Amino acid sequence: MKISEDDVYFSTQPMYHVGGSVATTLMALGASPTMIVPERYSPEAVFRLIPKYGCTARTGQAAMYAMELAHPDYRPEIFSTLTKAWSGGTPELRRTISREMGVPVMTTIYGLTETAGTTTINSLDDPEDVWVYSCGKVIPGVEVAVAADGRVTTAPDVAGEIVIRGWSVMLGYFANQAATEEAIDADGWFHTGDIGRLDSDGNLYFVDRIKDMIKPGGENVSAAEVERVIQGFPGVAEVAVVGKPDERLGQVPVAFVQMAGAPFDASAIIAHCASLMASFKVPREVIEVTSWPMTESGKILKRELAGRFGSGTGRLVGQGG
Repeated sequence: MKISEDDVYFSTQPMYHVGGSVATTLMALGASPTMIVPERYSPEAVFRLIPKYGCTARTGQAAMYAMELAHPDYRPEIFSTLTKAWSGGTPELRRTISREMGVPVMTTIYGLTETAGTTTINSLDDPEDVWVYSCGKVIPGVEVAVAADGRVTTAPDVAGEIVIRGWSVMLGYFANQAATEEAIDADGWFHTGDIGRLDSDGNLYFVDRIKDMIKPGGENVSAAEVERVIQGFPGVAEVAVVGKPDERLGQVPVAFVQMAGAPFDASAIIAHCASLMASFKVPREVIEVTSWPMTESGKILKRELAGRFGSGTGRLVGQGG
């Protein structure tokens, strides 16, 4: 992003998140811009602080930009000092941010907490069709490839699981050697659980997710974690959690529940989850079912459950957040 000590960098990335702890703190330490961080995120704080400090650069989750654009107090001139910014989200959202807020190029990244947050990133020199649709090129000293048909390749236009190798990859999951060995193969490739492809210039394009994860506003929510909490509610016989398209957050968790010997109470199940989990993990809806779509081996077909909500993933924010 060509950040320097002359920049005033505005960040709404939460500090508990790799986006805040790395992209905010290390950006300030490494490139020496003035860093402006609101104590808590709100569109009103953004509208007040960016013009107050003349911020020239910005980072934030896709859902934040979407909230600001939809806010009744939004005005393009609030963002007139911005010259560069980062966001996830759909190509439509990044293009809208650029045109509405007047930012010439919206950089984006691909990465995971396990890879220190950033594996690929767009350049300010990228043409629009690259920064809108791709996640950019791999950072120095790191390799990115796709695993397909039993081999790892960097050949263009081959879709497969995105794999990463290099200095930024974690040593392993704390006190969980089995999970570490499942994620990092013998050749040192970290398997992301995401599907992607590379183009002839080395730009990475995100295609889909393999792992059973839901992405409300760019956060990772494990469906299995939510299911374990709901299974602790009295009378729940079976539960399946899927992602439902949401205009503001891209996806939100929704739970399908089958009861046994107890009355169904959606609000009580939601309250139970809220008492035990972070708010972004709590299901927005709980739907009672009496039978499940199943495979021949007896596994619940979550794809069919999610299909009841339509094929979209949130028009603007998308799964990437």
